[in-house]
Amino acid sequence: MLKNRIRNNGWVLGELFVVFIVLWFLCDSIGCLTYTFTRPQGADFSHIYEIQLANGGIAKDTTHSYTEKVLMLRDRLRRMTDVVEAIGIHYDSDPMGGANRWTSFACGDSASVNMRYTVMDSGMMDVFRFRAEPGQPEFSDMPASDNYLMLTREAVRKLQNANPHFTTDSLLHTLDSDTRLHVYSVLADFRPGRFDKAEAWSIIRIDDNAVLKKYDYPPTVIIRVYPHADRADFQAYFQQEVVPSIEVDNVMVLNILPYTKTIDSYEQWRGDRDRLQTHSFIALFLLVNVFMGIVGTFWYRTRRRRGEIALRIGMGSSRRQVRRLLLGEGLILLTVVTVPAMIICFNIALAEPTVGNSPLIAVWPVEWSILRFLSGTVAAWVLIALMVLFGIWAPATQAMKLQPAEALHEE
Repeated sequence: MLKNRIRNNGWVLGELFVVFIVLWFLCDSIGCLTYTFTRPQGADFSHIYEIQLANGGIAKDTTHSYTEKVLMLRDRLRRMTDVVEAIGIHYDSDPMGGANRWTSFACGDSASVNMRYTVMDSGMMDVFRFRAEPGQPEFSDMPASDNYLMLTREAVRKLQNANPHFTTDSLLHTLDSDTRLHVYSVLADFRPGRFDKAEAWSIIRIDDNAVLKKYDYPPTVIIRVYPHADRADFQAYFQQEVVPSIEVDNVMVLNILPYTKTIDSYEQWRGDRDRLQTHSFIALFLLVNVFMGIVGTFWYRTRRRRGEIALRIGMGSSRRQVRRLLLGEGLILLTVVTVPAMIICFNIALAEPTVGNSPLIAVWPVEWSILRFLSGTVAAWVLIALMVLFGIWAPATQAMKLQPAEALHEE
């Protein structure tokens, strides 16, 4: 009987085969989205503000440089312990800034690894709550020198891929210099944005002496405020109550920029939100069509068998037995197409190198793996099974309420 059912329902098998492949792609993409949004970023971007400074004109104090005055302003902010939780300075090293620098490091004669090159003081670790890996030295203890680096774990992984003999005791060098660089510590991975994966970062530590000797322009000042102080009118409060007491000579505070706006600009600049909206719309459209197609197919198929259902009940079968038979047939048909559909999906993933990190298949960067493939497969099977069961259950229940004579007469 099962062979006859399969032979007489070739069009149903074909539809399930195509739908399974489409739904696998959808489940894979939605799964990547869920995984990316639920895992921690490795940093805390809340309650953070950038202090936007400007030169206010002619300086009355000529004994100090403009950069020295910026550092004096920072020190005044640091003393406001009832509002400011942490304060840091950096040079083009904002995690979500578009002006970040990149450089390449190599170990020995191995291939170089390109990574973010950032310069910041130890206060930035407290502002963004970056943390060294367990057992690693703290960033604040690292010498303020260009010869010492803190690397993220992702940077270490990439360097080890380029040179299997690399360890944190190995010396690095840039492509344009023979100066040997020491890896002082390893920073736990973090993702700059909600749509990003962990990146390779190298961090140089600076202190006030390095700022005054090496740079001819002032650093950017970033603060983290206490949650109880970060109220709705905090910006107005800061301008009215705090700014007059921290400005130094011609160093003026133009504005404080919430880091939430920096995040918005970063995601808009990368186009992440547009891709998210487009991808979500396509996924929703396909899901609705798949649902209507599968449910409609099995609804129609079950209604055509009302005479058979009534006859089985009339011959002594219980409603539970008939319902189990119909639902079992639907799940068997789905299982029959699962294996060939899985083979097609897996071969597409192997043949297409962009699968797993492309805007079409997975906007969100989750590495391709067997676990990811099987997760998408199980999710697709369960969703289709629920659609099949719903498409059979409702019309079968209606058919069981008919008298056998009436059902056979309609047939």
